[in-house]
Amino acid sequence: MTDPKSPPQTNTIIIFTPEIKKAATLRGTRDENMPLYQTSVLKKYLKQQDAAAIAKGYKAFTKYFHDPAIQENIRKSKEEEYQGIFLTELLAKVLGYTMKPLDGYNLVAEYKNEKNSRKADGAIIKDDLALAVIELKGTKTKDLDKAQRQAFDYKANQTGCIYVITSNFHKLKFYINKAVEFEEFIETQYVFRKKEEEN
Repeated sequence: MTDPKSPPQTNTIIIFTPEIKKAATLRGTRDENMPLYQTSVLKKYLKQQDAAAIAKGYKAFTKYFHDPAIQENIRKSKEEEYQGIFLTELLAKVLGYTMKPLDGYNLVAEYKNEKNSRKADGAIIKDDLALAVIELKGTKTKDLDKAQRQAFDYKANQTGCIYVITSNFHKLKFYINKAVEFEEFIETQYVFRKKEEEN
């Protein structure tokens, strides 16, 4: 059994590093059964990560997202009530992005399309351009296909945008350029608790 205080071997901390972006972009076509990232690429860049920062992020993640009272309140929340908090708790506090209005921000809520008035629920930005658009749905949304279509529409309306993130607050899907290839991350305690409740 894994020690809950020690971070698992994961790629969630490094998903937006420029090196991973470059490696993923250079890979070209892939076998449909291959993971989004090659194991060798992940190993290479995981070795370069700051272990203390990963441990700090994992501790923040488990403290917040593994709290049963918080989980229950998240399940009861509507999308609009919780989306800003989700961006702050996961992307800012756990993964280390800086939320607007803080100086040097690279994470924005309600990010407007370049050509129309529609807005993604959030975006990770660099040099005033969206690198990733984020579309969030409430926990009652089990099928994230609608969120995916909506998010890729936002991506198409952002110059140079590569990444798409969709979530219903317990499942997160991460895409690079294409809607057919993604990595899925599930908050496991929530899933296990739901399965126990259903039995």
